[in-house]
Amino acid sequence: MSFRTVMLLAAAATLSPSLGQAQETTSPTPAAVPKKGFALKDRDGKKIGTVDMVSASGVVTFIRDMRIYRVPLATVSTNGRTSTTSLSWAEIRN
Repeated sequence: MSFRTVMLLAAAATLSPSLGQAQETTSPTPAAVPKKGFALKDRDGKKIGTVDMVSASGVVTFIRDMRIYRVPLATVSTNGRTSTTSLSWAEIRN
């Protein structure tokens, strides 16, 4: 390496952030996602089941009375180990 190349590399290293340093991000914190075993309530606060699975396609699956039901993840909010959907039980059943 020539002296000029070394100087250019040294200057570039001082001007740009180090690759090893963590970069600050301004992305928002993702909403809490329900997990298997969390209680699931309808919009009236009535427990309708227990979360069985959360799929990558954005669907929360739960089982009630030996039937499988699905609700969109976009309708679900989570607080602690309890998740609540904005849908009513009648909307989910049909």
